[in-house]
Amino acid sequence: MATKAAARRTSAKALGSKDAVAEPASPTLTERTLERLREDIVAGKFAASERLRVQELSARYGVGASPLREALTHLAADGLVATISNRGFRVAPMSVADFMDVAENRVRIECLALERSIAAGDDEWEAGLVADYHRLRKFEATHSAQSQLNDPEFEWERRHRQFHHALIAACPSQWLLHFDRLLVFQFDRYRRLVMLKSGATKNGRQQEEALMEATLARKPTKATQILRAHIDDWATTILKQLENRLGG
Repeated sequence: MATKAAARRTSAKALGSKDAVAEPASPTLTERTLERLREDIVAGKFAASERLRVQELSARYGVGASPLREALTHLAADGLVATISNRGFRVAPMSVADFMDVAENRVRIECLALERSIAAGDDEWEAGLVADYHRLRKFEATHSAQSQLNDPEFEWERRHRQFHHALIAACPSQWLLHFDRLLVFQFDRYRRLVMLKSGATKNGRQQEEALMEATLARKPTKATQILRAHIDDWATTILKQLENRLGG
């Protein structure tokens, strides 16, 4: 029986089969607004603690007040937006202590999810992981550091985020996947605040290659050790710059 991870990857394009399932329904207006607003917050297009006025956002995104309020409420539940008592919304504040909390818990949850993903993953999951790793490396190979810096859509970060999700996609716990996703968005928000460009270091690329190989070899202990080091290295780099920018 196919795992949930395999089922999620099945689509109408799979092998050109006439019996392939239909493409997922198009996202609703609220879902599209939520995605755009989330990406802009993560990318730092809104400052930490900045007031988010519905009228201004409506003009910015070309949508009505109702889908915007729904999106803001969702992002408040995710921790990217804070509510102002009887006064609306603002971007969630940022601090060194908050980042350390995010990084520590991301390591815990993502490593546990990876262990479970390795145990439950099937051939479809492996194929998806290899494909997402290839997409990440292909983007880096065809885009210079300068072009990544000037990329308004932050495509590298999306591909990097997708690779990390692919590692744990076979994890049967939807709660672990949900919490990891929230922490990854928070982690990336801090990275965008302090890093001058997207893209991995040479060491980071080597870690990702080793991580994929250990995962495909079904070696959970080795894979989680590499994953922990990979996240910790990013966190250390971010923290050094964050302390200079935000203070203790």
